[in-house]
Amino acid sequence: MSEVKPVFQAADGTLFNTKAEAVDHGRAPKIRAALMTATAGNEELSDWLLEKKEELAQIFGTGTVKRVTKSERNKLTKALEAVVEQHKDEPKFAFLVAHYEDVAKSFKWPGQKRLDADEKAAAIKELLVEMLGPDNVEAADWVAQNAATIEAAFEAGKVKREVSPQAKEGLALHRAKVKAEKEAAAAE
Repeated sequence: MSEVKPVFQAADGTLFNTKAEAVDHGRAPKIRAALMTATAGNEELSDWLLEKKEELAQIFGTGTVKRVTKSERNKLTKALEAVVEQHKDEPKFAFLVAHYEDVAKSFKWPGQKRLDADEKAAAIKELLVEMLGPDNVEAADWVAQNAATIEAAFEAGKVKREVSPQAKEGLALHRAKVKAEKEAAAAE
C-alpha cells in the first residue's frame, strides 16, 4: 500500500511538505521586491540578502533577550515526554521522569546582556564583518546602517491581523476597572 502524506500547494503550483514552507515561498517575491527598493535596485545584493535571510535575522537580533515561545516550549515538552517514555524504568532517569513538566516550564534561553543602541550597532557590525570577511567592511557597514530597512523588507508579505474594535473597547474597560480597583484599595 502507498503512504498518504499531506502536502501544501503554493499559488504557483509548487508543492511543499509544510504550510510554513508554502507561505515563505509565496512571500519570497514580495520580500525580494522590498529588498530591491531598499538596495536601490541592486539585484546581486538583494538576492544575497534574501539568501542569507536567516543568518542576518539572527545577527540583527544580537543584544536582544530571547524569550521561549509557546511552540518552542511545546517542542521541548514533547521531546522530554519521549525521553521519559523510553527511559521511565531506568534509575538514572528517575529525576527527569518525576520532574520533566517542571523542567519544561522553567526552561529559559541562556542569559544575554541587554545592549544599548551603540553597543548593539557595534556588535552587529562586528558579526557582519566576521560573516562577510575583512575585505568587505564597506558592505558590512551598509548592511549595519540599513538593518531596520532590511528587517522591514524581510517582513514583507506577512498578513497583519488587526485588533477588532470590540477587543480594544473591552481592553479599555478592563484597564479602567483595574485602575479604579487599585485607586479604591489605595484610598482605604
